Amino acid sequence: ANGYNIENITAEMKLPELTTPIEVIRFMMSRPLDFTPGTQSAVSNLGYSILGQIIEMITDFDYDEYVKKHVMIPCGMMYTKIGRPHVFAKTRDTNEPLMSDVAKVSPEFVGPALGWESNMYDIMRFSRCLDGSGDFKILSDKSLNSLIAKPSAVPVQHSNSWIGAAFTVNSRGSIWIEGEFFTDDLLFFHHGPLVKDAATQQSNAAPGMPSAYAAFFTGQMFNPTKSSIHNLVKAEKSWSDENLFLDDVADVKTKYGKIEQVVKYQLEEHHLHGYARALSLLRYDIKWINGFSYKKKTYFVVIAQKVEKPLFDKVLITPGLTEATLTQHKLHLEKSGFNLTYLQNYMSHSHGGSVFLAVFRKNSYSNSTVIRYGLQHYTQSYKKLIELYAEEGYIPTSQSLMYNGVDGLVSFILQEDENRKSQKDYRSYEGITQSRLNKLVTGNAKYKRKLVYLDEADYFGKPQFSAVFVNDKVNSMLFNSKLSVKDMSKIIQREQMYGKLPRIIVAYGDKGSLWYAMFLEK
Repeated sequence: ANGYNIENITAEMKLPELTTPIEVIRFMMSRPLDFTPGTQSAVSNLGYSILGQIIEMITDFDYDEYVKKHVMIPCGMMYTKIGRPHVFAKTRDTNEPLMSDVAKVSPEFVGPALGWESNMYDIMRFSRCLDGSGDFKILSDKSLNSLIAKPSAVPVQHSNSWIGAAFTVNSRGSIWIEGEFFTDDLLFFHHGPLVKDAATQQSNAAPGMPSAYAAFFTGQMFNPTKSSIHNLVKAEKSWSDENLFLDDVADVKTKYGKIEQVVKYQLEEHHLHGYARALSLLRYDIKWINGFSYKKKTYFVVIAQKVEKPLFDKVLITPGLTEATLTQHKLHLEKSGFNLTYLQNYMSHSHGGSVFLAVFRKNSYSNSTVIRYGLQHYTQSYKKLIELYAEEGYIPTSQSLMYNGVDGLVSFILQEDENRKSQKDYRSYEGITQSRLNKLVTGNAKYKRKLVYLDEADYFGKPQFSAVFVNDKVNSMLFNSKLSVKDMSKIIQREQMYGKLPRIIVAYGDKGSLWYAMFLEK
C-alpha cells in the first residue's frame, strides 16, 4: 500500500486474510532457496517460526506461554515478553522503508521470529541461567555444547568464530549477540566457557573481571563503537562487590547484623511469578506477601529475607487460584512434601474477581503438626468454628477477609502442634477499623501477644481489617497505619539502626488514596 516492493502473502495464497502462522510458513516454503545449502550460512527467521510451531504441537501450549513457563519464570525474567520491540525508524531519504511501517505485523503470525522485549536485568538473569552461576542452570552440558557447536559449512576464513544457535561463538568458548537491524541495538558478551571443566571450573574472564556483560544503545551503533565497549569493561578496575540485582527487586534494603531484607511496596500481579523466582535465585526467602487493588490494578507488597541455602523449588508462590485450583494444587503438592503455609483471598483485576494467593513450602511442618484450612466462611460461622478448634489446640496462622456485599467471608489456615505442652494464647479479629486496629496492637502487646497476621478488605469504600495476635516472645516492636511509601521508607531506614525490621506490611485504599499499615519487630 505504501509502494514498497513487498509481496502480499494473502494475495499470493488467495486468502481473505492471514489466520495462522502455518500459512506464512507454507508461503515461505514455496519460495526457492537463496543459495545452495552448505555454501553459505545465514540466520533464518523462518526457522524460528517453524520451531515455534513444533513447540506448540509437541507441548499443547501456545509458544509464548510455554517459553514463559519453562524459560522466563524459572530464570526470574519477570519483564521479558514477546511482541514488537521499540522500532528504530530510518528516514525516507535513504530509499529504505520506514521500519515502523514494516514492523506492523501481528505477533501471532510470526511469533518466535519477532523476538522478545527485555531489559538489562533480565538479560543478565538469562546469562546466569545459561552458565549456571546461580542456583539454576536451564540447559544440560550436552544441550549447551549443541548451542555453540561449529556448523560443518563454516567457511575457512571464519574458522575461529562462527554462528551457533543464534549466538556468535569463538574457538575459546566465548559467545556474543548483537541487536537486530530494525530495533535499538545491543551487545551481550559472555567470556565463557558455558560448559566448564569439571576440575578447574575456570572462566575465560581475567581475575576481577565480569564473566559477562551487556550494553544497550539507542538506535543502531557502528561496529567500532560496540567494539570499544569491550575495552571499556576491560579498563574498569573497581567493579562493585554489591549485588546489583537487589536494586531491581527492592524499593528499600535493610540490614541489621547478619539479617538482610528487601521490601517491595507495589509489585504488579503479572510480575509475581518471575519476581518470586528472581528472589529465590538471589537466595531471598519471601517472609511476607499481601495482595491489594488500587486504581483498577492489582499489586503485591513483599518482604523477603536473605538465607544461606538454595531456595530453588523449595518455596512456591501461587497467585490467581480459584477454590477448585487451590484444592487441586494443595493435594498435588502434598504428594511432593509441600505444605500450605500462607493464604490470602484478594481481588484480582486480571482474573476478574475474587481469587486466592497461596504459599507452599517444602517440609515446612514437623510430623506432629496438623493443619486445617477453609475458604470463604461467613464471619459468624468462622467464629464458632475457631472456638471449637481452639479447644483442640488449634490457632489461626492465616485469616484473610473478603466482602461479598455486606457479608464478610473468611479464608483461613488453622495449625496444631501435637507435641506442644501448653496451648498458646491468641486473639483474632475480623471487620475492624483502622483506628481500632491501632488500639488492638497496643492492647494485645500488654498481654505479650504480638501481631502475626494482618489482612484488609474493602467494605463499601472503607478499609476493614482482619488480625491475629499470638502470645509469644515479644520483642521491641513498632506499629503504624495510614503511612505513605515515603513515610515507610523513612521509618524502616531509621528503625533498622535499632534492630527493628519489617515483619508485616498491608496496603489499603481510603478515600482514593493508597496507604500502608506496617509492623516492625526487633
